[in-house]
Amino acid sequence: MYGDKASRLHDQIIEVTADWIEPVNRGKKKLQPLKEGEKKDVLALLENSLTLPYLHQVRTEVQELLKQNTAKDIEDLIPHLQKQADVLVERAKKKLTARGKQEAVEMRQILAEQKQRILNEQSIKAIQLKLLDEKRQLEADRRYWEQRLQSLEQELINEPTRIEYSYEVKAVRVEPVGIVYLWPVSR
Repeated sequence: MYGDKASRLHDQIIEVTADWIEPVNRGKKKLQPLKEGEKKDVLALLENSLTLPYLHQVRTEVQELLKQNTAKDIEDLIPHLQKQADVLVERAKKKLTARGKQEAVEMRQILAEQKQRILNEQSIKAIQLKLLDEKRQLEADRRYWEQRLQSLEQELINEPTRIEYSYEVKAVRVEPVGIVYLWPVSR
């Protein structure tokens, strides 16, 4: 998910698992995703198989068969991937919006506190102006504070809005990034 100026707001890997059937045996049917519980089992099996090097050896003819069918397999599973992505995108948008609002509130608080510190410092320095010989430095401080207070007024308006805007989703892109086949050792 991307925000203003193509800034990346969120990315996530979405897994889709399916029992593989050779396209000649599928007929017009497409690969169908497994249910959530079955998916977890397959992902656990995948994770375990990655730790055992002897399981990485796959016969050349099997590799060729899978390579020939990869594009079709991806095509079959993309609609299911997109369906999952749509749900996750809505969930992520809500979280990003909440985060933007929270950060905007926090920025308002930071700027208001900064403004209050300057106002407090101004009154202390005003008293000190009467007492100290460093009148020129204190007068320069006072001029800076006046400028900063003016800019803080504008920042209190602009910055929270800018922060919320930076969390608005402008584009969503769902792309397959890989495909993994688990092939039985006996085949």
